[in-house]
Amino acid sequence: MKQTWSWLTAMLMAGHCGWLHAETVAGIDFPSAPAGFELRSVIDNEKSNPGLGVTLLYNAPGVKASVFVYDDSQPSIPDGVAGAAVRDQFTTAIGNVKQFYPDAQSLARETKVTIAGIPLLYTAFTYTEVQPGSRETAMSHLYLTAYKGSFIKVRVTYSGVDRPDLGYRTQVNFVEALFGAIAD
Repeated sequence: MKQTWSWLTAMLMAGHCGWLHAETVAGIDFPSAPAGFELRSVIDNEKSNPGLGVTLLYNAPGVKASVFVYDDSQPSIPDGVAGAAVRDQFTTAIGNVKQFYPDAQSLARETKVTIAGIPLLYTAFTYTEVQPGSRETAMSHLYLTAYKGSFIKVRVTYSGVDRPDLGYRTQVNFVEALFGAIAD
């Protein structure tokens, strides 16, 4: 038993436990396991598409989240949601969802929310997600802000049929944990 505690203590001190590790993207520390989500992939889009930055893909049972950190090749991005650049990015993101999912219906009015002191633009959609052999109603939440010289866009999606109330609470917990960690 003493050996186990010694090993665990050594691992904690060395920072080898995944839940202690955070990805740093554009000078912003992202947690590896916010609210029980697992960081599954980090994709560097910048090499093949300058301006598109990095995508972090998180998963939890029944819920997937994509976090995009990018500058759209803009040299100076003021923090917050008041600037024209962030509003343009939000309008583009909404258009992208509606283009990819032509049946997308707005669930929430486009609004401003503040999480962990960070202002965000927010809206939500429902649409049909088509997978080979299945069609499922999906709920998807979109958040966008400018922070530390980058745009941060978050999409969290879950089933609109299989326990959507749980999916909704899970996505709220994820976004609160994510931006709480970023703001620290």
